[in-house]
Amino acid sequence: MAGSDKRRRLRQFLVGWTDEEFKEISAKAVKAGLSTAAFIRSCALGDPEPLEVSPEVRDLLERADDMALAYGQLLVDAEATGNIDRARLRDCLTAYGQIRRDLLTALDEDPDSEDLMPLPVELHDV
Repeated sequence: MAGSDKRRRLRQFLVGWTDEEFKEISAKAVKAGLSTAAFIRSCALGDPEPLEVSPEVRDLLERADDMALAYGQLLVDAEATGNIDRARLRDCLTAYGQIRRDLLTALDEDPDSEDLMPLPVELHDV
């Protein structure tokens, strides 16, 4: 969520919970990978209950985030120097491919499914 969205949330509810309710709600929020406030907001607004995220998927998402940071730094360096480090680019693309395959497999999806293939370049927004 963007910081501006957080600043627009000026209304609050004060809700009382028993210790048991508080622990149960907090545990469900952690299990869903959300803050307690985000979890309660999601439930109250009728959003579908988030899927449980396994430790394996969390680890893969962290790896994907690390890879995205490395790719971003590669682009910053390319912009600054006017040159692209082909070895680093190859490493980033290889890491992306492996993380994509591992993540889809962990989610019980077929990584080779036509529906899950990256879009052809002619379909990308310009």
